[in-house]
Amino acid sequence: MTKVVLKGFIFIPNEKKVQILSALDEHIKLTKQEQGCLVFDIRLDNECQNKYWIYEKFVNKAAFEYH
Repeated sequence: MTKVVLKGFIFIPNEKKVQILSALDEHIKLTKQEQGCLVFDIRLDNECQNKYWIYEKFVNKAAFEYH
């Protein structure tokens, strides 16, 4: 089966940053516990303090769609 990879970024406005980042910790934890999740990583951009890079990898399309 083919692994599914998702790469991209999200932009979080300053006024929503605290709210979203606090919820994001739980989302990351739960996603990593999902069956079929191989990688789930979110990192702050080196140049823009509101841009976060996302990288996800799942064992197959079914695992990704479950997510």
